[in-house]
Parts: sequence; structure tokens; C-alpha cells
Amino acid sequence: MKFGDSFPSFEGGVVWCDNPASMSMTSPVLVHIWAMSCPACKANMPDLQKLRDTYGEKGLQVVAIHMPRGEFDLDIEKVKAVAIELGVTEPCAIDNEHTLGERFGVDAFPTYFLFGADGRLKRHAKGNFGVRMIEQALLRMYGEEPAEG
Repeated sequence: MKFGDSFPSFEGGVVWCDNPASMSMTSPVLVHIWAMSCPACKANMPDLQKLRDTYGEKGLQVVAIHMPRGEFDLDIEKVKAVAIELGVTEPCAIDNEHTLGERFGVDAFPTYFLFGADGRLKRHAKGNFGVRMIEQALLRMYGEEPAEG
């Protein structure tokens, strides 16, 4: 995906850990792609949850997508258990067939997509520092000043 692309469909090919995501494209949406075998995904989860909690109060919707990196990531019940352990409380799709991964063009873990209330991609980031880049985009989106330091 590239800047300005429309939010892709979540239809088909996935199992939801809990309730399926139902987006209201009247507020921003943050989608994060993770895998239970990805150390950076797990390490970034607490910072991602802080963003979810802080900006969720301001209308940000968050959706997780678990996409396997190999056969060791395919056990749906284990993915659900790990999601709970990691504190994933947002809707979480399990994309064992890479259906959503292909729609989003995922090529690294973790990957983050921030869409504006207009349904258009505003920021895409991946890797160890992806959450920091998304945080900066959220600060701008919500008209806040970045912290010094």
C-alpha cells in the first residue's frame, strides 16, 4: 500500500479471535500486523497498547492481524492464547492464508498502517521503530506537539 490508498476490505479468508472488526470510517484506524514468532512484534506490543489506550479515547480504532511467518505460527488456538498473553484487546484477525497480508502488501514484521477518517492511508511503518513513527503521525493527526527528548 502507498500513501493515499483506500482502506482494504477485511472480508474473507480469516478467523477472528473475538469479534470481527467493524470499522466506522468516521475516525482514524490503526492496523498492526504481527506474528507470535516475531520478537520485535512482542517487544513493541506495550508501546502499541499505550497508543491504543491513549488515542482510543480520542476515537482511534485499532485492529490487529496475526499473519504467520511459518508453520509454527499456524495454530489458531495458540495464536488466540498468545494474543491474550500480550494484551491484544482490539479485534484480532488470524490470517493464516495471508489474504489480508496480500491486500495490505505486508513484507515485514511488525507492520503498521494508519488510516485517516477519510479511509485513506496516512502512514505506513514497519520494523522495530514502526510504533515510534506511527506515534509521531498520531501526534500530528491529533494536533499535538511531540515530547522533547
